[in-house]
Amino acid sequence: MNRLSRLRFMAILCLSFALLLGSFMARAQDGNLLVNPGFEDPYVNQGGDPVRQVAEGWLPWHLPPPPDAPTYMNQQPEYLPARPDTARIRSGQNAQFITSFFATFNGGVYQVVEGVPAGAELTFSTYAYVWSSAFDNVDVSELDGDVVVQVGIDPTGGTNPSSAAIVWSPVTEQYDAWNRYAVTATAQGSTVTVFIRGVVGAPAKNNNIYLDDASLTVAGQQPPQEEPTATEVPPTEVPPTATFTEVPPTATATEVPPTETFTPVPPAETATEAPPTEVLPTETFTAIPPTQEMPPTATDTPVPSATFTATAVVTEGPTATPSNTPTATLQPTIDPTVFKSTITHIVQPGDTVQRLAILYGSTIDAILIANNLSPQALIYVGQPLIIPVRLPAPATLTPTPLGQQPPATATPLPPPPPTPVPVTVTYVVQVGDTLSRIAARFNTTVQAIAQLNGIVNPDRILLGQVLQIPLSNVVPPPAAPPTATPAPNVPLTYTVRPGDTLFRISIQFNVPIGQLIQLNGIVDPNRIFIGQVLRLQ
Repeated sequence: MNRLSRLRFMAILCLSFALLLGSFMARAQDGNLLVNPGFEDPYVNQGGDPVRQVAEGWLPWHLPPPPDAPTYMNQQPEYLPARPDTARIRSGQNAQFITSFFATFNGGVYQVVEGVPAGAELTFSTYAYVWSSAFDNVDVSELDGDVVVQVGIDPTGGTNPSSAAIVWSPVTEQYDAWNRYAVTATAQGSTVTVFIRGVVGAPAKNNNIYLDDASLTVAGQQPPQEEPTATEVPPTEVPPTATFTEVPPTATATEVPPTETFTPVPPAETATEAPPTEVLPTETFTAIPPTQEMPPTATDTPVPSATFTATAVVTEGPTATPSNTPTATLQPTIDPTVFKSTITHIVQPGDTVQRLAILYGSTIDAILIANNLSPQALIYVGQPLIIPVRLPAPATLTPTPLGQQPPATATPLPPPPPTPVPVTVTYVVQVGDTLSRIAARFNTTVQAIAQLNGIVNPDRILLGQVLQIPLSNVVPPPAAPPTATPAPNVPLTYTVRPGDTLFRISIQFNVPIGQLIQLNGIVDPNRIFIGQVLRLQ
């Protein structure tokens, strides 16, 4: 390396150090070491499904579901800027909004902070507002999803939210007010990472977390605090309810223009242009214009939905097309082998096409096609939507027309077999249950349970949900001869012991569970008692 190159290298190194030092000093003037602690604009699109729009300076993270988990468990939450009309901004112009719909999640945001004094005692805090409810009153949390919030510091500067090095604040569960969460740790080097974690334990309908006014300070230094807009509730400790597995850091995303407010878009106006999507080289897709749009009223507000861009393929040079032959346009269709039936859903506040597709086990494209919606997928409160679903409609019996009689035969018909008697039992969904496991346990089918309980998405059942289970049709047995003897190796009765379940007894003695229920007049197969005497034959 010649002398000129060495001088250039030293100049660049000094400039980088000066910029780093200047950034640290600028942040340290008010005592706050974070970038964008107020979660203000701009918001950066970090990708993901659903969308992840995160305040600049922060990155999203979430833990994936464990193997064979129900579809509602540990889903990726949706990240958005807080809407001003929700009054969920503590100070400034914006706040980070994290939400899920009928799904649990374990995730939040994090920030890597460089240039901190090694060995310094640091305090990280943030304010969070939690609303979780099975209903739509935004001011009251009812039948909540067991939502807890924590803050943490990784003193080594790592970005793994499952790392044992992270020092976490106590697990606290608080609702309907801005509350401060704080933790203190000692930096082991010049870089630390701060984490904000929200855990939704049960799939309530609405699970909303708002974040604002975060700070990272050296012990003894406190940044100026904005006045809160709501009464703060002192934290109440509850035992931890979640486990964590390692996830790789989120990939770097590209910046998009900031979004300030959600405003109604009339159906006739042109929708906001979205980033271009990948174009297929040989096919042209044309957006289907809506045949009928419902104009918004004074009380109906349009529901924001996922954005789609219709893109045409342009071929250079003239194309020979007969003058009397119209240009063919490829229209997307719904595959009848996948979607065997439809239901009608009335749009509610908070609904989007994407959320309805998840709720009913459908797809966004199928809903757009079935309702002739534009690619922008604008829907309105009160609008009826046709939702293609995967399960067929329940079969119906077709009566034989009057006057039609079976042809006479020379030989008499044998007597008809005994009519099967339908048997159903009540079952409460337990942790880890899926519809296929329940069907296998009771020797029935997923479709039979779904049709009996009006389930349109067989991948979506809830913990504690009460299901009617159709058992195999039981044919009344003929009267046993007087000399009938019990089956070999099967006792006549069994006394219930600790740890027994009806399912285990059924397997132990090779007696169908439906037969046990009938013989003993059991109403709830989940409830048998120690010392209870059960008939096995």
